[in-house]
Amino acid sequence: HTDAAVRAAAAAIWNAYERTLSELQPSELKTAAKPLPQVVDAGARLPPTPILEAHYISHDFYLAPGQLLDNAHRLTGIPGAIIQGRYDLLCPPKAAYALSTAWPGATLEIIDNAGHAMTEPGVTDAMRAAIARMLA
Repeated sequence: HTDAAVRAAAAAIWNAYERTLSELQPSELKTAAKPLPQVVDAGARLPPTPILEAHYISHDFYLAPGQLLDNAHRLTGIPGAIIQGRYDLLCPPKAAYALSTAWPGATLEIIDNAGHAMTEPGVTDAMRAAIARMLA
C-alpha cells in the first residue's frame, strides 16, 4: 500500500497473527485471549518478517512450482536435519516429510506437542542435538 500507516497496521496484524499460529499454545492466550491489534503505534518499529514474506509471496518466492523439491536431489552429500513440530500450522509436517524423502541424507525429526516456533518445547533441544551430531 502507498500509505505508510496502512502498511504498518497490516504488518503488525500479520506479525501478531503469525506469532499466534507459531505456538501450539500461544503465550498471549496462556493468560487471556487477546484480539489482533487494531491500532498500531506509528513510531513503533515495523516487524521485518511480514514485509519480507509479502515481498516473496508477491513474486511467487522467485521459484517455479515444485522447484525446491524437484531439485532437492542436488543436496546429495550435504547433511541436513529437519526438525518439525507435529502441530506446525505455518509449515505443515507434510512439507517436511516431502523434503526429507527428496533430500538424500537428510533426517526428519517430528517433535510431539510443538508448533512452528523454535521456542516450542523440545524444538530447541532437538536443533541443538542435530547440530552436535553434524559437528561430531
